[in-house]
Amino acid sequence: MLVPALLGWPYARLAAELRKGFEVALHAGTALALTIALRAEVAGVVRELDARRALGAALALVPTAAAGSLLERPIEARLGAPWQVAIAQMVGGVALAAADRAPATRRYEEAGLLDHLMLGLRRRSHSPRRLAQRRHADRRARVASTERQRAVCRATPRCR
Repeated sequence: MLVPALLGWPYARLAAELRKGFEVALHAGTALALTIALRAEVAGVVRELDARRALGAALALVPTAAAGSLLERPIEARLGAPWQVAIAQMVGGVALAAADRAPATRRYEEAGLLDHLMLGLRRRSHSPRRLAQRRHADRRARVASTERQRAVCRATPRCR
């Protein structure tokens, strides 16, 4: 929406379904590009995926999916202008940058199912910060675990 507005394309005059199809294709392409670019990290997450993590991820997505389904039209009608979208993007970017710099308070493994559901609720309402904090903590825990495994392996004659 922002690029067509900046370039003066007649995007807003297109049929709603055509615009929606373009947006879905754009998001799918972005997801594919990120999956390819971060394939090593994605592979690590997939290897560590178990039933508890899958259920946690699903629970975290439920509030977002419900809010998106219920509020899509009102949000588009009231907050769909390019300047409003631009402000939301900037605020979200600042929140994510702040979350990356904030220390984590708990590890991912400590989160229960209710925590995942609450994460989904908070993600919709106001806090991408917690999600980024938990991702950052999980990433640091994986790195620390890998470093411990390497140290043990270096100390063991069979690993050399």
